[in-house]
Amino acid sequence: MPVRTPRTLSIVGVALSASLAVSACGAVSSVDTAAENTSPSDTNSGSDLTDLVPEDIRSKGVITVGTDPTYPPFEELDAQENIVGLDPDLLNAIGEKLDIDVQFTKASFDSIIPGLTSGRYDMAMSAMTDTPERQEQVDFVDYFMGLGVIVMKDGDEMADKSDDSHLCGESVGIQTGTIQADRIEVLNADCKKADDKPIDVHNFASVQQAALGMTSGRIDYVMTNNVNGANMVEANKGKFVTINDGVPGKPALMVFDKESQELRDAVEAGLQAVIDDGTYADLMAEYGLEDGMVDKAMINAGSD
Repeated sequence: MPVRTPRTLSIVGVALSASLAVSACGAVSSVDTAAENTSPSDTNSGSDLTDLVPEDIRSKGVITVGTDPTYPPFEELDAQENIVGLDPDLLNAIGEKLDIDVQFTKASFDSIIPGLTSGRYDMAMSAMTDTPERQEQVDFVDYFMGLGVIVMKDGDEMADKSDDSHLCGESVGIQTGTIQADRIEVLNADCKKADDKPIDVHNFASVQQAALGMTSGRIDYVMTNNVNGANMVEANKGKFVTINDGVPGKPALMVFDKESQELRDAVEAGLQAVIDDGTYADLMAEYGLEDGMVDKAMINAGSD
């Protein structure tokens, strides 16, 4: 999957040019349509969207967004320490529809949900997968369908496998707080049933650190999503390859506290507006993420 180096953007404010093309592109929808879909965008459009922004957010004039900027092309730090990538571009486009600025704040991945529930952030965007377990704490507005992959050294015998069912007894790196930890629990239960050795799990603060662990020989494999996997392959040309983990794709990415339903619905409506006018398709193509596109904004679309 080709991934694009993000444009430099101001962290605060609407940074998309009005010259973005608005030709609508076809999108692949893999989201479960049985998910909650009481979409305010079904009944609001144009200038009406600005009325959806909660009064407390409107009063302070900015939506604060928590993110772990280690997930290119979704978010990363540029040379000036600005947070750049698809998520800032997309949320700035949504902010333009809502007539509100956005401000991204750096955070560790495992601190994002606590930061939301404590009120430190108004919302979050950090390549976080929408799962039923996470929905118990937070709400999601989904705009991307992600797949899981296993990253390994080129020539590894696992490269001929078609899923992640062959990892018993192997050393595997994951990022702390990600859904890969849940997946390994399932796999280890299968290993136990088969009277096989459990997976030797190594937790890392970032997928980049996990990649270094594999390069150094500390671990044999990394479990992550397809975008991170593509980045690892690109950054280590000729050294790494990936295979799919065999698990159906899951939606992601915008996250809100359960008490922030007004803001959630406003952003969902703004997302649908940029889907409808073609801005979303343009950005997804610009960052090489067309395979993960959806054709409708959805709330809490993640399922087991």
